[in-house]
Amino acid sequence: MASLNKPGGNLTGATILALALAAKKLQVLHEVVPAADLIAVLSNPTNLAFARDELNELSNAARVLGVRLLVLNAACVSDLETAFAKLAEERAGALLVSADTFFLTARDQIIALSARYAVPVMYQYPEMAIAGGLMSYGPNSSDAYSIAVSLR
Repeated sequence: MASLNKPGGNLTGATILALALAAKKLQVLHEVVPAADLIAVLSNPTNLAFARDELNELSNAARVLGVRLLVLNAACVSDLETAFAKLAEERAGALLVSADTFFLTARDQIIALSARYAVPVMYQYPEMAIAGGLMSYGPNSSDAYSIAVSLR
């Protein structure tokens, strides 16, 4: 692949580019909230391989940007309130929500909690911004699914 912008060759599938966009999402969030020296990351620890790889990408990006990360784990809806309470307790200035699909399914709760705790949030999925979240940086999952289905 030449680059993400100009991959060249044939289309062989669809992706949501979750790991490839992790650092960029953190960079954009930092540009929007430059005073945030501590940025929380909402991660699903039950998706171990993905969470590890995504947090590794984010840690590298955070080092370059000169910010600290606070990892907040949530594996079910009942974990979200605890995660947001920890975010407030630690005084994180912004939140990046992992690309894990659990968070897409819990978007209403996450958006409500981010409003209650008045924290700017970056999401992977545009559906979350459309539903009332602040911003997203990533492909539309419905479009990716439609492309993947059409390739069968």
